[in-house]
Amino acid sequence: MGLSRLSCWFAALGITPRFTVPGHPEHNGRHERLHPPQAEATSPQRRRGPEQARSTRRAEYNTSDPTPR
Repeated sequence: MGLSRLSCWFAALGITPRFTVPGHPEHNGRHERLHPPQAEATSPQRRRGPEQARSTRRAEYNTSDPTPR
């Protein structure tokens, strides 16, 4: 498998790629946990404009603890 320029840049920054099985979201739980709050933050009921929705979602994401207990 060849590396793209972006992959090479990430490697130079010390970022290690993590691959999941295609079509199996249960293997990528951290990413998948973003979807429900993101969908809620951008729903028509809460839509006050794209920038405000992004700002609200960013604040919620940065202050929430995604680790299940």
